[in-house]
Amino acid sequence: MHSGSNDGGDHCIIAYSYDSKIMILRVIGDDFFEEDSHDFDPSRAKRPISTYSSSSISSSAPLKVEHLRFIGTQLMGVSERSENIAFWNTARRGKWQQQKLEDTILSLESVSTFVYMGCDSGRIHFTDLEKFPLRTKDNSLLVTELYTDPMKEPITALAVSYDRNPAQEKHYDWETLELCYGTRDGTVRVVVQSPGFNKFGLRSLQLLQTYKVHCCPVTSVSLSGRFLISVCASNHVRTWAMTRFRGTLSTQPGSAPFANFSLTTSQPSLPSTLKCGPYGDAGNSDETQIFCQLPMQLSDTLLVRAADKGARIGTLMSVNGSPITTFSSHDFESLPRMGLKPFRLVMTGHLDGSVQVWDLTKPLEQYQIPQNIHSSTTTQHGGDVTTQELIEIAQKADEAKIALLSHSS
Repeated sequence: MHSGSNDGGDHCIIAYSYDSKIMILRVIGDDFFEEDSHDFDPSRAKRPISTYSSSSISSSAPLKVEHLRFIGTQLMGVSERSENIAFWNTARRGKWQQQKLEDTILSLESVSTFVYMGCDSGRIHFTDLEKFPLRTKDNSLLVTELYTDPMKEPITALAVSYDRNPAQEKHYDWETLELCYGTRDGTVRVVVQSPGFNKFGLRSLQLLQTYKVHCCPVTSVSLSGRFLISVCASNHVRTWAMTRFRGTLSTQPGSAPFANFSLTTSQPSLPSTLKCGPYGDAGNSDETQIFCQLPMQLSDTLLVRAADKGARIGTLMSVNGSPITTFSSHDFESLPRMGLKPFRLVMTGHLDGSVQVWDLTKPLEQYQIPQNIHSSTTTQHGGDVTTQELIEIAQKADEAKIALLSHSS
């Protein structure tokens, strides 16, 4: 996985991980310079690390880094199915700090500089990387227990959102926390903290609603202004239409089932670089979230589907026929003063090393027009890959596999 952050001026910092290695690069123009590297080694968990090199990975049970992202000026690396987290702190002269939590981390979410971690014990931990609070006795990062699942089910998916200040679009109202999570047993819960419910801080979260519909572990959840979306390990999606009063979630009347559909793929357990989504700004109620569906590995076709009903928005086929190995989606905010509207891009990485960029602005605009006219009774399975498409994709994938084997031999 990889992430990027601006370093001011014309500099850019890029971080990527492979196996248990984390590498940081500084980009100046077209040139790359190695900044730092770090072995994700549990034997060095309770002390700051001051020296780094790109030598071979440590043999003492190295851990694979699953999540890597810039949060403010800090770089955070998390290894799923372990208790270890590592930080590259620019406030501490670019030093690495690694520590071990009490619980195994299964899911991760961040909003602004706030980080939320779902664990196997049913707990949700929280920390603020902007303040970067450290304990006096051992100089370790202070991580707070935010919430515990009533049944203590392992939390496998997590999504957090705040209401935005209407006067300042980029600023969040920190007193209106909405948190939804999914568990290994297939349960989805919505937890809220707002002045309308209680006034005792983040640790006074209140359980609002519980959904028990999935038969497999929940792998992804999203709570937007209009919908609650959940995906399970069998790639089945369920959506609920949420009821709000003056922007606050309401239970009278409560949520209603809106749609359910499947994201057909030949490989149910895809790697983290091929997660289907949903992608999009959940805090913007006017924005359509999407799923990126890769029917099979070594496929040259990527399906873009609406996250609310599963309707197909577009079909992306590799320009040069090279199989798609990874993909991502990125939203660009509007700049009214410069006359720029918000738009969304999908980037696809290919087996031949190329990157292709797709603009979804026009397809999303066309999708939103009939969406406002038709009701939720619109055909929900029309967006999935058809049998004929699957046969054609499988033939191309087989050809790519044969070419890859012949090239390697």
